[in-house]
Amino acid sequence: ARTIMLPEVYDLMDRVSETMVRSHNPSIRDSCSRILLQFMMDYPLGEKRVEQHLHFLVKNLSYAFEDGRIATLELMNQVIAKFPEDVVIRNCEVFFFPLVTRLVNDDSATCRKMIGAVIKELWGRVDAACVGRFMEYVLAWYGDEEKKMLRRAAAQVVGLVVEVMRGSIERHLPNLMPMIEKVLRREESDSSGWEVCYYSLVTFE
Repeated sequence: ARTIMLPEVYDLMDRVSETMVRSHNPSIRDSCSRILLQFMMDYPLGEKRVEQHLHFLVKNLSYAFEDGRIATLELMNQVIAKFPEDVVIRNCEVFFFPLVTRLVNDDSATCRKMIGAVIKELWGRVDAACVGRFMEYVLAWYGDEEKKMLRRAAAQVVGLVVEVMRGSIERHLPNLMPMIEKVLRREESDSSGWEVCYYSLVTFE
C-alpha cells in the first residue's frame, strides 16, 4: 500500500512520544510505544528524523519518574532489536554512553536491570568494530584511578556482556584480565570499593 507522507503525521508522533513518557496510565504508555515502534519501522524516515527519535529516547533515560524511564527503555530495547543492523551500528555510541551512565546512576533497581538488558541487546547487534571501541572505553574506565564510578561502570558492563560475547571475549582477555586484577588489588583495601570488586568478580564466574 502507498504511504501518505504528511507533515502532520510527524507532529502527531512527537506528541505520541511525549505521551508515552509522561502518561501515568500503563495501557496508554504501551499503546503509544507500539504506535511509535510501528511508525519508526514502517514510515519513511530520513536519517535526520531517525536520529531525532533516538535522541528523544536517550534524553528520557533520565526522565524524573520511573514509569517514564521504563517505557523509554522498553521501546529502546525494541528499536535496537528490530531496527536494521546498519542503523544500530551507526548509532551505537548514541545508545552506549547514556546507557552506561544510567546503569550506575539510576536509583531504580527495575530500571538498572532493564538498562543491563538493553546494553546486552546492543552489544549483540553491533559489529566487531563497535565492540572493539566499546572495549577500549571499558579498559580506559577500568584504568581511571581517580574516578571510582567509571571503574564500577567498566566492571558492570564487562559482567553483563561476557555472556553475549561468548568466545569472542578471549581476544580481549590479555588486556582485560591484568586490568581487573589491578582493580581488585586496589579496591580490596578500600571498603567503599566493594561494588567494583563484586562486579569485577562476576566476570570470572
